[in-house]
Amino acid sequence: MKKGLLTMAGVLLTVSLVSAGTTVPVLAEEETTLVYGSGDYTRINPAMDEHGEINILIFNGLTAHDGDNQVVPGLAESWDFDDETNTYTFHMAEDAKWQDGEPVTAEDVKFTIEAIMDPENIDKIVFKIVPDDNAKALQLKSGELDLALLTPKDAAAFADDEAYTCYDMKTSDYRGIMFNFGNEYWQKNRDLIPAVCYGLDRQAIIDAVILGQGMPAYGPLQRNIYNYEDVEHYDYNPEKAKEILEAAGCEMGDDGFYYRDGEKVGFVISVSAGDQVRIDMAQIAAQELKEIGMDVSVEIPAQTDWAGQMAFLIGWGSPFDADDHTYKVFGTDKGANYSGYSNADVDKYLTEARQSADPEVRAEAYANFQKALAEDPAYAMICYIDANYVADSNIKGIDPDTIMGHHGVGIFWNVADWTIE
Repeated sequence: MKKGLLTMAGVLLTVSLVSAGTTVPVLAEEETTLVYGSGDYTRINPAMDEHGEINILIFNGLTAHDGDNQVVPGLAESWDFDDETNTYTFHMAEDAKWQDGEPVTAEDVKFTIEAIMDPENIDKIVFKIVPDDNAKALQLKSGELDLALLTPKDAAAFADDEAYTCYDMKTSDYRGIMFNFGNEYWQKNRDLIPAVCYGLDRQAIIDAVILGQGMPAYGPLQRNIYNYEDVEHYDYNPEKAKEILEAAGCEMGDDGFYYRDGEKVGFVISVSAGDQVRIDMAQIAAQELKEIGMDVSVEIPAQTDWAGQMAFLIGWGSPFDADDHTYKVFGTDKGANYSGYSNADVDKYLTEARQSADPEVRAEAYANFQKALAEDPAYAMICYIDANYVADSNIKGIDPDTIMGHHGVGIFWNVADWTIE
């Protein structure tokens, strides 16, 4: 830990203090510094990128989230909802102003609301771009970084060192095998997907890859208030997987793999380069599926070919409203539906849920959505992964109990309360 500069990877971010309507200069005689090891940024825009830790430090929204991920006032002090038109009206705080003293107006909201957050106890923040996981761990150990999100295996090396505090934080971030329904193979073999789901030993993957720091996944809302447990979990059952294959007309060949209509049953899982956790998960999953007679392999292409690939080791999950990573991910032709998945019942229930503000109506709609998705899986779910943050022990105030988001994002939600001793 160093005095004088808060560093978080490559981009130097100097933050002046802003309260509602007042700009306060930093008067500390000696500045405090925190260095965070971050992934790279091609842009900093909260309207386009939801996975960047830096966004919460330099942008305010109409609303915010507290430690329980509940919606609380931000630049808007209150809001109303019109059931007839499905319209929200936000009432801006009268003293909401930009850093230069100009008032924040409705015209500003149309573009995006930008405001600088008040880090009362830390004077400057620097993001240091460290894309490589191993390099993050090394730089944390050498003192070049003060805080970083590490892989479970790298984080374990700091567990017994009093100079560091390890935070094993729960997340809504899940991993699964996404099937490309635009691919001819799945157009012919979609009915074999339940066999894939039953063929995965999720706990074995969790134990081997993330050292037990996660939980088996059966649906996309397990960390959400609208989770519905009474659906098929597809618990590991290799015999049932084989029964599904054989019931579909697959026959075991002399080479130990099933064949259907003369073609070997199997597929390729694509994984993004640089994410060793996903690569390891995909390789173990492929081996487990080979053991039930499916010829599955893993490829690591230089670029993701969403249209051409057969399957992909996907990751999603939001700690906020259930609509966030469901409607756009599983809805027919929606922007983040990279699989080409389409199910009329899924569309119906997701639409019902997002058109109501009544918790009971939404709970029923999301329960029906989860039932429909389990009956016709878009993914073979694998697990939810914990976020392993390691910090210099001089940093105080990090909230260990808040559910983190996709890619473990969210640790800075209460940075205004942090101190550096």
